[in-house]
Amino acid sequence: MKLQECQLKLVLMFFNSYIIEGRVCYLTMCDRAYPKKLAFQYLEDLKNEFERVNGNQIETAARPYAFIKFDTFIQKTKKLYLDTCTQRNLAKLNDELYEETQS
Repeated sequence: MKLQECQLKLVLMFFNSYIIEGRVCYLTMCDRAYPKKLAFQYLEDLKNEFERVNGNQIETAARPYAFIKFDTFIQKTKKLYLDTCTQRNLAKLNDELYEETQS
């Protein structure tokens, strides 16, 4: 399989979501079937926690791995979002749907 074919296959199977806040980009790659609302909620959770814990250190970070300890939070949060049918995630989707219908 050629590189171009591999890239096209990846584009068809996944989608990227990202949030840029200040000098930080929060990025995730999800299966196409994964709800986009949950992908963005996941990124919001990461952003909020990262800013809370590391916000005052962003400008002074001298090395790319300065925030490696944050990976623990990323992995725990990722586990929460893996199953889209958990009560927690269904509630988040329902809240989003309700807000959209009220607009």
